[in-house]
Amino acid sequence: MMDVFRKAYLAGIGAMSLTGEHAIKLVNELVKAGELHKKDGRALVDEMVKKAGEVTKEVETTISNQLDAAYKRLNLVSRDQIEEMESRIQELEKKLTQASRTARSAKTGTSSARRTGKKAAGKK
Repeated sequence: MMDVFRKAYLAGIGAMSLTGEHAIKLVNELVKAGELHKKDGRALVDEMVKKAGEVTKEVETTISNQLDAAYKRLNLVSRDQIEEMESRIQELEKKLTQASRTARSAKTGTSSARRTGKKAAGKK
């Protein structure tokens, strides 16, 4: 598995290093050497940058998938899963607090009604 990570990492570095600036320098050298016509150079730069972006996305996806698989095998949770659980806990705490307040209000209201009823019964 580490070999997959290593290959993905190296591919990503290669793709990321081939930015527009690097592509332009490479094409300019090819034009100077007479290996490439100037009008074809711009199209080649655009294609190289586009391909580098595609490779970068593929590498990111591969690494993400490999990490997800490793998390599952090791029974680890991701930051997103932790944040989701924290959000669910906060929501449950709010509901519990509201239910507790409602229960106290209902209990207090019942007690008041009983006391009022007892006083009225005692006066008869």
